[in-house]
Amino acid sequence: MDFIRRAWISIWAKKAKHFLLMLLIFIIFMFIFIGFAIQDATTKSLDSARKQLGADVSLVLNQKKLMEDAQNGKSIDSISPLSEEDVQKIATLKQVKEYQMIVDGSAMKGDLTPIKSSSKNSSDSGAMLETTDSSEMPSFVVEGVRESKLETDFVNKDSKLIEGEPITANDTEAAALIEKAFAEKNKLKVGDTFKLKNEKNKEVSFKVKGIYETSKTVDSQLAAFEIMNPANKIIVNYKAAEAFGSGGITSATYSLKDPNMINSFISDAQKLTTADDDGYYKFDAKDDAYEQLIGPIQQVGSFSSVIVAITMIAGGLILGLIVLLSIRERKFEMGVLMSLGESKAKIICQFLVEMLIVAVLAFTISVFVAGPAGQAVSDYMVDNQIEKSKEEKQSDQSSSMTFSLGEETTQKTYEPIDKINVELSTSVLQKVSLLGGLTILLATLIPSLFILRLKPKMLFAQKD
Repeated sequence: MDFIRRAWISIWAKKAKHFLLMLLIFIIFMFIFIGFAIQDATTKSLDSARKQLGADVSLVLNQKKLMEDAQNGKSIDSISPLSEEDVQKIATLKQVKEYQMIVDGSAMKGDLTPIKSSSKNSSDSGAMLETTDSSEMPSFVVEGVRESKLETDFVNKDSKLIEGEPITANDTEAAALIEKAFAEKNKLKVGDTFKLKNEKNKEVSFKVKGIYETSKTVDSQLAAFEIMNPANKIIVNYKAAEAFGSGGITSATYSLKDPNMINSFISDAQKLTTADDDGYYKFDAKDDAYEQLIGPIQQVGSFSSVIVAITMIAGGLILGLIVLLSIRERKFEMGVLMSLGESKAKIICQFLVEMLIVAVLAFTISVFVAGPAGQAVSDYMVDNQIEKSKEEKQSDQSSSMTFSLGEETTQKTYEPIDKINVELSTSVLQKVSLLGGLTILLATLIPSLFILRLKPKMLFAQKD
């Protein structure tokens, strides 16, 4: 083990040179640390964003596709509703915890009294509407559901059941949940029956199973349309709603056991249905919202991967070149050692030990510095990406207001994640020590192969 002692002597004798070498290796470790630490923090932030959005996946109409076809003059009247058989087959997948089926429809006023807005603006708009179109318009939203507890407004706490029982998958008769104001206006209570009239003037009887209260409001200008008032939404079991819609299921939502199962669920579900084959339906896991949240940090994560790759390649080449030049400078030393009977393998081991001692010192220092440095770099990169995304939005800004039956909805916008917490986890330390050590090992061993073809006589002759 004499080559280890010689390695220490060589380092001590050439302190300045080995200090510069340690500085170079320190920089290499720093960049690798920063790259992997940012990658790790980005992955955790992506998981957090997905959990924040929940584990729901919806099979819904692709509005973008519909708009494109409408702009191109294509007919969209022939789009078939979802197959109940397909929806239920997908619900049997192992990732699914529970599921919801939605049938969207509307009903005429008939003998019922819809809730109207008292706003002056709504009265003016209503008068204008009556003078421009004398045909009767629907007054009520009819939303068919499999389970009312999974209905969007109930999940979001915008509506709550105050009397009666919720609609469940076991309901066989035509049951309905009505809003409190509507119930009072029409003198209806739990257990009463009422009739809804569809656009074909066919009446269907419903039994009031429950009364809910909504906190949702509508813009005063839109409240002139009775159907836009949230109090005029009647929630019924999905089978009974088919007479008021397109005759089938409009959308389906699957609540998964874990947000991390979303990709595997979509992959498995696509094998069980052809609904999304023509592009008119799509599986949506709040992808737009997810992109809003992760856009900046996703770019940062990708850039950090590039940092690691470039650092390892460039750092390895530079180290290899330095080792090669060092070997060429130490020909006389190697010639003396070989003439004294030292094997070439031990000489190579001496060079390797020298490099490893310097690398361990550089690694130790970088462990303490990489955390704060990585946080500073990630903050700078995330801020830059957020500014860039804001500029892109300003240059391509469009209205985010959409309208749907029974309500005015503003597409919810999410503030992008503006900070990632960079930490040197155990996995990061393992990756850096493994890949950094491998880089140093190769950068030392490959140039050292030059020693194998040397002979003492040749080394003494080439001393100068």
